[in-house]
Order: sequence, then C-alpha cells, then structure tokens
Amino acid sequence: MAKYSPENGLRAGYIVDDGMEQMKLDPRLPLLQEADLKDKVVLLRVDHNVVKKGKVLDQYRIDVTLPTMYNIVERGGRLIIMSHIGRPYDKKTKTISIREDDSVDAVVAYLQRKLRIKFAVPRLSTTEKNGILDIDTSINWLIHDLKIRKIGGIYLPNTRWFAGEENKGEKLERFVIQLSALADVYVNDAFGSWQPHGSTYHIAKCLPSYAGLCMQESDIKLAKELVEQDKTHKKIVEMQVLVESDTLDGRFEGRFRTINIKDFAPGQTYKYVVDVDPTSFEKDEVEQAVNSAKTIFVNAVMGLMPHFWHGTSKMDDVIDKNRSAQKFFGGGDTLQTFKSLHPVLYQAALDNIKYYLFTGGGTVLKVIEEGDPMGLETVKALIDNKANYFKSIQMN
Repeated sequence: MAKYSPENGLRAGYIVDDGMEQMKLDPRLPLLQEADLKDKVVLLRVDHNVVKKGKVLDQYRIDVTLPTMYNIVERGGRLIIMSHIGRPYDKKTKTISIREDDSVDAVVAYLQRKLRIKFAVPRLSTTEKNGILDIDTSINWLIHDLKIRKIGGIYLPNTRWFAGEENKGEKLERFVIQLSALADVYVNDAFGSWQPHGSTYHIAKCLPSYAGLCMQESDIKLAKELVEQDKTHKKIVEMQVLVESDTLDGRFEGRFRTINIKDFAPGQTYKYVVDVDPTSFEKDEVEQAVNSAKTIFVNAVMGLMPHFWHGTSKMDDVIDKNRSAQKFFGGGDTLQTFKSLHPVLYQAALDNIKYYLFTGGGTVLKVIEEGDPMGLETVKALIDNKANYFKSIQMN
C-alpha cells in the first residue's frame, strides 16, 4: 500500500497499491493515456463479438473494455463505440445479410444494465444486398445529444453491416471518411480484430489514434510472452484415441465409437472424426507433458460443439490440475465453452493469477506466426499515425 507522502502530491489520503506491474511497451505505440480527450468525441473500436442468435453468450469480452470506456469518459471524452458481430458478409455471393441475430442490440442492452446509462444506436438506411452504404447526417442529432450528455454514448450498428468495412475500393474510402467525420480521436481496443478493415486499420490514417487499455496492457504483452515461449518450449503430443461419428447432427447412441490411431492403415476410411476421447489425456506421454508444462496456451475446443464436448471437458480438468503452470485461455469460442462446461472453474479463473483469459485467440496465433505483435497491420497503423503526427508538428 502506497501511503500518503509529499511526493505523491495528495494533501489527504493515499494511493492504494493494486499489485499491477508497470509494463514496458514499445515507445512507438501511441497510448490512450497520452491523448487529450477533454470535450472530444472519441471513436472507440472494441471486440464485442460475443453474440449468437441475438444473445450475449459470454460477457467477458465486453467487461475487459470497461476500463478503457471509463478512462475516456473520466477524462472528458464522449463515446462512440463500434464492433463487429458475426460474419454477415457472404464471400461467395458478395452480399451482406442484415439479420437481427447479428445486431449490436444485445451488447447495448448488457452495457445499459451494467453501467446504468443509456446508449443510442443510429437508424441507418440499408440495402438488400450491400448492407449500409452511408452514415447519413441524421447521426449528427445523436452526436449533439451525446455532447450535451442527454445520452451516455452512441453504439454504431455492426461494422460488418457497412458496405465499406471489408471493401477495398470506393465503398471503403467513403466509409472511412464518414467514420472520421464523427469524432475527434480514434482509440483501438480490439486486439482480437487483427484484420486490416475500415474500422480497425484505415480509420487510423484519418484521426489522432491511440491504443486502448485492453490492447496495450494485456494482449500485446501476452502475445510477446507467448512468442518467446513458442520459440523455446514447443511440445507436440499425439492424441491417440479419437471419436468417430456417423453424423454431424448429434451424439446418438450406436452411431459413434472410439478409434485408435495405432489401428490406422492404408486404404481404411472413416466417417466424421468429431472429438478426442477423454482417455487420450490419461496416456503417459500426454499426462506427463501437461503436468510438467510451465506455460499452457489453450486456443481451441477438442470436439464438434455442442454435442461432442467430452474431450474438451477432460482437457480443462487435466490442465487445472497443474497448479504451477501459467494457463492462457483465448478466443471467443474457447472462453464460451470453458464457461459452459466448467462455470465454477471459469469464475475462479477470473481471479486466479495462474489463469489469464484473453480475447484475441486468433490474433495471438497470428502474432506467434509472425513473431512480433508490433508487426500486425492494425498495430502498425497506430504506430504510423503517431510518427506522422510528430512529423507534422516538427514541420509546423
């Protein structure tokens, strides 16, 4: 506990030591703490992709962005939030489907219950095949209400409903120009959204841009650690016993069976391999590998969910028994499955220093592949923005 002293500048009271280590980040990365936010409209990109069939399945990915939201508002900023939900763009037909199941409404409802403030979602014109073509000027009424604090924030529709989000031509350019006209500052707190889309990459070329707290304090540091672990402690073990099913429609008695990879032979055919049998984790090589591991990174489920969950459940149990290892669970499906199979363990993991639950599972795999989180296009866009900003100041 850091008690009062003349050095901390407090006339009464003291600052409490929260036990968090001060992390050293690449000085090229522009941080939210460096931004001037007073009376500024802040466009905040988050990864709230936790909605399925119109319901929030796991609040964790929303909750980890609350510190960034609070920081912005506490320092005088007014929030416009945006996130993608699902995959409404069909690559084959090149069309965007706007469905209620992919709307941000469930996330907004959760935030309103959690924070006890009201968010407004703009009503924008949609097309049958191209989603939302434009952010029309009617949104200015909401921005006016935001500035006078009539509403607590604005939450834009699903970014993937916009024709320009995943586009590479004129639609992208128009979307980014219209986005940038809404705000004074851009903050990216969506480390899990590594694809260089309009709302994650191109927008950083148009506004003063910064990394949010979730991105800078957790995911980038974690990615660096896992890159180093991957370089020095790779371990591959074989799951010997698998589950074969005659159908993908469910787990039906008499229509699934265990198979052993030792019995595989040229010319043999199988139906659908849908899971790892729990007994695979009892094999000496697997058990020894998990029990002796110092770092365990989980970024997948073992079986075809929701019917074939038994291998994943056994994996989680075996990993938890290694009490000394640092355990990382990442990715939306991974966390949702972990929570549904082991709700008590999931809650305990949230406050256990040996567990770290993070949002960007696919992103961390991308970072491990490339070897440096600063090499991601979305992160480089922030770095370039800072470099160009200082260059413009020097020229003036």
